[in-house]
Amino acid sequence: MQFIKIHINVYPIDMSTSKDVCVDALMHRLSESSDHRIFNSEADFQFSLAWAIKEKYPKFEVRLEEVFNSRPDQHVDIVLHSGKYIIPIELKYCTKPLPKNNTSGVVLKNQGAEDLRRYDFIKDISRIEQLRDDPDPEYDFMCGYAIFLTNSNHYWSARKSWEDCIDQAFRIHQDKGTLGGNDLHWDNDASAGTMKGRETPLSTDVYKIDWKHYLNDPDPEFQYLSIRVA
Repeated sequence: MQFIKIHINVYPIDMSTSKDVCVDALMHRLSESSDHRIFNSEADFQFSLAWAIKEKYPKFEVRLEEVFNSRPDQHVDIVLHSGKYIIPIELKYCTKPLPKNNTSGVVLKNQGAEDLRRYDFIKDISRIEQLRDDPDPEYDFMCGYAIFLTNSNHYWSARKSWEDCIDQAFRIHQDKGTLGGNDLHWDNDASAGTMKGRETPLSTDVYKIDWKHYLNDPDPEFQYLSIRVA
């Protein structure tokens, strides 16, 4: 019998003494901003989240696009430093156009290519796990987060035929229950063009899928998925 360890996201409550951060509290803080709840781009989301972290957790030094000596070819979106301890955070912001009656003033692209975005999110988790399992000698890994924010229900909802899709191994919708595992690869029907640059199978721990509302308005509705790597 094979046992699989599933990670369930549990966040600390005491913000003043914890060595962690509460992603749910940070996302709520961003969603309550009256003038900047919808981001123009992933870079906009990255900067806004980093700013919110610095305001709520001033004990952390916040760095963007940090590169570690052990992985000079990889940039991490946000890294929190507390002495020797680090919390790496990877972000995905995948969008579709906002309805014409939206008054935010933000214009979002129809990014599409959901299969590629899902692969990239699982790869983000794998990269954070690599920092955990093979840490940079200068730092101690505390924990890490991969956060996926979107207004496209193609990510949190599933088509009835999702198990026949070429990216079924990378699916992250709510009803799937968990994500990750060993040797995650494209279906045999995936074309070389689809897989270009993403041919390598991925392996991660198994994590519980728990999508949460960022904006509850029907138009637009945003949800996020936060995965904590420990």
